[in-house]
Amino acid sequence: MACNPNCQTCCDQQGHAGNYCKHLGNITADSCSCLSLQSLIIMPTQLEGAMDALISVFHNYSGNEGDKYKLNKGELKQLLNSELTDFLT
Repeated sequence: MACNPNCQTCCDQQGHAGNYCKHLGNITADSCSCLSLQSLIIMPTQLEGAMDALISVFHNYSGNEGDKYKLNKGELKQLLNSELTDFLT
């Protein structure tokens, strides 16, 4: 993401010196008027969204009966039967 050239000036005027562009995590659109909310949002790629969904579903089923980073046989069976019913028939 390219830095807004007016960002430093805007942040300096508002007392946010040093918290512009390279430190986007430290400021919000509310705290710096030169930043639009859209410039703070980084949209994930289609693959990143799919991976996030896959990880989220995994965590919904993992750890119910032990390690939250692993699926045991029962958790895997429940995940497959619940989430992939149409695919497995």
